[in-house]
Amino acid sequence: MLRILFVDDDLAIHSAMRRLFHRHRDMWDIQFAAHADAALEAVEGGPVDLVISDLRMPGLSGVELLEKVRTADPAIVRVLMSGSIGPDDMHDPTVADAILEKPCPPRQLIGLIAQIAKLVEDMPDRGDRARRLSAPEGVAI
Repeated sequence: MLRILFVDDDLAIHSAMRRLFHRHRDMWDIQFAAHADAALEAVEGGPVDLVISDLRMPGLSGVELLEKVRTADPAIVRVLMSGSIGPDDMHDPTVADAILEKPCPPRQLIGLIAQIAKLVEDMPDRGDRARRLSAPEGVAI
């Protein structure tokens, strides 16, 4: 079962994601965090296979969070979601394995997660999974 941590400070987004992911609850274990500190606690408590984070949050930004996640466990696949990403937002393009535009069409998000789930399931070495991730249409890697 793929273990996903979804991070966004907008609780309405949490509700929408819970509804979207409800039918996949037998395949994906999805946890939610409202801020970066809670997300880092969840990663430390692990295990987590995938972190999907909003870019703009109070405190640590999504980029800063994903940098810390990468340091804590480089095998965790990291996805950044944002309505707009400027040149000052991404100091290190390897911090995110994929970038999704927000709002993201549900089909696109589900497709990416399904691809990551298959990748994690098929790969005995968790460290290789992020490098072999190929993006579905409309997703930047």
